Amino acid sequence: LLRDDSMLAKRASELAAIRRQDAELKAEVVAGEALLRQLKAQTDAERADLELIKNKERLLRDLTSKISLEEHRAGELGVQAEAAEQRAAAATAEKNTMQQEMCRVRDELKDEISEQYQSKLALEASLSENTEQMVRVKKLYGEYKGRVEEMSKREHGITSRENEMRSRDELVS
Repeated sequence: LLRDDSMLAKRASELAAIRRQDAELKAEVVAGEALLRQLKAQTDAERADLELIKNKERLLRDLTSKISLEEHRAGELGVQAEAAEQRAAAATAEKNTMQQEMCRVRDELKDEISEQYQSKLALEASLSENTEQMVRVKKLYGEYKGRVEEMSKREHGITSRENEMRSRDELVS
């Protein structure tokens, strides 16, 4: 029995050591499971971070592409704006030229109107003078006609007197 007791004690101490080892191993397992959970959580977080990084990279590529397209459009719009500015400058120059031409034509028309007005005034003055002369000529013509009639009457009177005198002379002779 002693042997059995010593064996038992040995087995009990081995069992106690195994239990300690088992408890240590269980504690290690629990610690390992906790560490595994932490690593899984960290791995999940890292996966989420990787997914975020991939999304950011995709968004960055998309944005870079859009920026490139917008820069291209901005370049085209810049060219169009420059062309529009050139057309506007040409239109402004043409407008200024036309305004100058219109001013020149207006000045020429003013001069022409002024000359025509002066000519009209001269014609009116000439017409007035001609009218006055016509009135004088009519008056003189009337006086002339009156004198001619008078002279015709006198001549007729003289002729009839001469005829009377001849008839008297003929009667007398």
